Amino acid sequence: QHGAMVELSRLIKRDIDPSTAKFIIEPIAINIDDVYNDTLGYGTFVMPAIIIIIIQQTLLMSIGIIGATNTPQKEIETLITTDYSRFPIFALLLGKIVTYFMVSGLVSTLALTLPYYLFGYPMLGSVWAVVAVIVPYILTCTMLGIALSTLFSHREEPIMWLLWSSIPVLMLSGVSYPTSAMPEPLVYLGALFPSSHAVKAFLRVRDMGATVSDVVLPISALWIQVILYGALAALLLCRRVKKREVVHIYRTT
Repeated sequence: QHGAMVELSRLIKRDIDPSTAKFIIEPIAINIDDVYNDTLGYGTFVMPAIIIIIIQQTLLMSIGIIGATNTPQKEIETLITTDYSRFPIFALLLGKIVTYFMVSGLVSTLALTLPYYLFGYPMLGSVWAVVAVIVPYILTCTMLGIALSTLFSHREEPIMWLLWSSIPVLMLSGVSYPTSAMPEPLVYLGALFPSSHAVKAFLRVRDMGATVSDVVLPISALWIQVILYGALAALLLCRRVKKREVVHIYRTT
């Protein structure tokens, strides 16, 4: 804008009519109307995606800390006498899912409502469309968190391994850098994270007023991850239960 004013002054000094000078500088009038980000704010565009990623990283780290606290080795130290072989693996998995989902659902509801009212972020999509995105997202993060929690043996490990991944996860989600400009291996790597699909669907619903039918693909990807990560969590949880049985036999003998 400043450059245009300088050029206009230069043309007027050359005895060119002001209306003609304006036409020379801008032969075609451009009227910019920002539909979804009328304030042109960076926070309006990025913060909703960051909230989604915070939900994922918080779930993964908290579930990982809980899982690392109850490792088979610590049963010897704390003398826990629970015999986990009495419970079916799916009953254990279902109990974990219900517990984590209830807590994370409440926290996610607060995280996805209060900032919008406090900072005036756009809220164009319907509540049911948001629920259709968030429910499979929380389930997927829960399944992935349970699966990862079986790999940690100390409570500090989930923070050390997952905290540093927040920035790469944000970059791979396609918010700060478009996925169309990424190499294909990075696109496939980003597709492994639930946040990559949830961010795309959530931004379209919340910021652009999209309906569920408009975001069928990312929602379907989240449900597919629920099944895949759920199966992985069941397998790894079964592996941990078998280790508990060995520890239980070792302790009783």
